[in-house]
Amino acid sequence: MNGNSIGVMIGKQWFLGQEQNWVLDFNILGGHYGISKGELIASSSTRLTPERQRELQEELDNLDVPLVKIEATATETGATAKVSGPWAGLRFGIALGYRF
Repeated sequence: MNGNSIGVMIGKQWFLGQEQNWVLDFNILGGHYGISKGELIASSSTRLTPERQRELQEELDNLDVPLVKIEATATETGATAKVSGPWAGLRFGIALGYRF
């Protein structure tokens, strides 16, 4: 899977100590949005019969993941799925750093 996103964070930074080389970052809230794409490969330890391949293909065709495009193929050795779609998230955190 590969993904890229862009976002914005809101926070506060404090310089610590007398020489103020130590820095404390507090990220209060941040959001990001991006896209991802990739390939998932599943392999079977045994060969799949044509009937089992059809059943697996039906299951793959019935996958319903909101906002995600899935192109899946069943073979006698397993299945391959190419996926792409958006992703988003929220983040926050605390970081301690030293500036020089």
